[in-house]
Amino acid sequence: MILASSLQSNCTPEEARLYPCSLNCIPNFDDITFYLVEISTGKVRDTRTYKNEYIHLSYHSGVSLMGNLFSIMSIQNQIIHILHIKDDGRFIDVQDIGWLSYDDDELVLARYRDFDLQYNIQQRTFTKQNNHKNASSDFIELDNENSSSSLFNNASTCTRNDLTENKVPSSNIVIDSRYNSNISEMASSHISGIKQKMLSGQALRHFYQIFGQLTSLVMWKMQFIDEKRFLIKFGNVDCVTGRTEVISVYDNASEEFLEEFKRSSEIFQRVAFNQPFLYNSTYSNNVYAKEILEKHLHAIRHARNGGPSQAVKRVLASLPYSPQTCSESPYFDHSLFAYDDKIISAFDRPRPCQENIAKFYSRRTGEFKFKIIFGLPDKSNNRTKRYVALIAHPNFPFIISVQYTVLQPTIINLHVRSSL
Repeated sequence: MILASSLQSNCTPEEARLYPCSLNCIPNFDDITFYLVEISTGKVRDTRTYKNEYIHLSYHSGVSLMGNLFSIMSIQNQIIHILHIKDDGRFIDVQDIGWLSYDDDELVLARYRDFDLQYNIQQRTFTKQNNHKNASSDFIELDNENSSSSLFNNASTCTRNDLTENKVPSSNIVIDSRYNSNISEMASSHISGIKQKMLSGQALRHFYQIFGQLTSLVMWKMQFIDEKRFLIKFGNVDCVTGRTEVISVYDNASEEFLEEFKRSSEIFQRVAFNQPFLYNSTYSNNVYAKEILEKHLHAIRHARNGGPSQAVKRVLASLPYSPQTCSESPYFDHSLFAYDDKIISAFDRPRPCQENIAKFYSRRTGEFKFKIIFGLPDKSNNRTKRYVALIAHPNFPFIISVQYTVLQPTIINLHVRSSL
């Protein structure tokens, strides 16, 4: 079992910058520690601490687990830390993806920094020599024949041999100034290695048009698709091994990506355990779940402020999923039971619920099977907004309901099977 704790840090944004691609718009940082706990004994086997970081821990948005691989998304430093969980209960660093993609990338950058330093030294040396040469050759030549009359008539008049020549600045000085300005511009806006890999494969015409917009995006969320592939969500700052390959890049209103999500939705919300589950009811393997999705899309398309693009955006806005928030249980299998999907969801995110009871019916016969009572009804104010999240055990008849009510304490109920 992996647990996390956070402690507020007093670090400033300048002190928290570890890489040139680190963000400087996050005001508050935390010291976050991950604990690897042995469930049978309760002992802490290993820990990992990340200081002065900004990691989304709510809804597991900043972490992802796939088998023995555990990844952590650092928004502040734009890095994905990949850890391997050993059988003896230890965290092993596998790879960091962000400013660098491979361990030897720093050697390549160091080589280019040496070349750049040598070039700057050569340019400064050449510029000094050229300026010294121009200063020594720049002198005032007086006209010997008319020197006495010129000095007598106008003592302040003197002619220069280059007075009528067009003065052109030295090309070396111009190149040096342009080079220095380019260096300063590049230093103010660095692009991380993974972002370069993403941008380099686009069509050139479209790529050049929106290059500035793409470089301003930051890594916001991520999840494991399998042990070799990631789904990474890039967004604006205002919102915020082998060879790495970016398979494709989609817009948030892409019909193509929506169809891919419908066909392969089980790989996005798969619970990251080693053994397979039999109750993974998704849009791609369950006709009833797909029917619910189509009704949802149809309602958004025909709404007053809706439309086809808005429908696609609403569905894809939930990606990437956090598989740990999905409860794999036969009670949530649409092939076995029919229930109100506006109240009940396999994801442990609160949903609005004004009723006190959730009823389950047999999908085959339509017969009433069982009900879940969230708690005692609040008769004081029927207009109070209430939200309920259900967390079901994957095998046993055991469900946890978490009830949130405005301006009231959270209520947690444990539901077990009753023969009454």
